[in-house]
Amino acid sequence: MNKRTPYGKYVMVYHVTTQRAFYLNGGYELMSEEPTPDEIVYNRLNHVQAWEGWKPTYSCQIPAWAREYPRGEFIGFWIAE
Repeated sequence: MNKRTPYGKYVMVYHVTTQRAFYLNGGYELMSEEPTPDEIVYNRLNHVQAWEGWKPTYSCQIPAWAREYPRGEFIGFWIAE
């Protein structure tokens, strides 16, 4: 498992309905709007913690496509310690 850094992938936020996701770094800043399907599967299976209904608080942390969906449709997968 990776260690948390300000620049590395820390949380993958997964939208259940669309099966899309995005990453936040260790400072909870938006990193990547589109992980590959393989990355999504890997991170869903190999994570430190998961939290259903978790969505970042600030709009700058959320890609445009995800802003319209309610919090309950997301799962946060912490992928670094």
